[in-house]
Amino acid sequence: MIITLTLPWPPSANKIWRIRQGQPRLSKASIAFRSNVDAIVLEAGSPKFDGPVEIDTEVYPPDNRECDLDNFDSKALWDALQASNVFRRDSQVKRRVGEIFPPEAPGRLVVTISDREASDR
Repeated sequence: MIITLTLPWPPSANKIWRIRQGQPRLSKASIAFRSNVDAIVLEAGSPKFDGPVEIDTEVYPPDNRECDLDNFDSKALWDALQASNVFRRDSQVKRRVGEIFPPEAPGRLVVTISDREASDR
C-alpha cells in the first residue's frame, strides 16, 4: 500500500511539549496539529500499516526562515501519524527521505507512506 497525505505545517520538535505544573504536556500547537492530521487521515480512509514503512516527506516551509529538516519531517509528524493509527509505533519507520522545497505560506508537508516491502528494490 502507498498513500500520500498533504498535511498542515507541524510544530517544531522543540515546541511539541510544554511543562505545566511540573508535568510535561503536549503544547496547544501539537494538539491542533494532531487533530488536523486525524481529520486528514480519516478523510483518506484511515489507512493502517502493520509492518515496516518508508516515509518520503516534502517540506514546504511557511516563510524564508532557515529550518532544520529533522525538526519538521519526523518527531511531531510521526507521533501524529501514530496517534491517528496509521502505524502502531514510529519504530516501524525503517527508511525516511525528506526534502525542503521553496516556501509556501502557510506551510505544509506532503507525506508519502509505503509498505517497506512494496518499496524494496
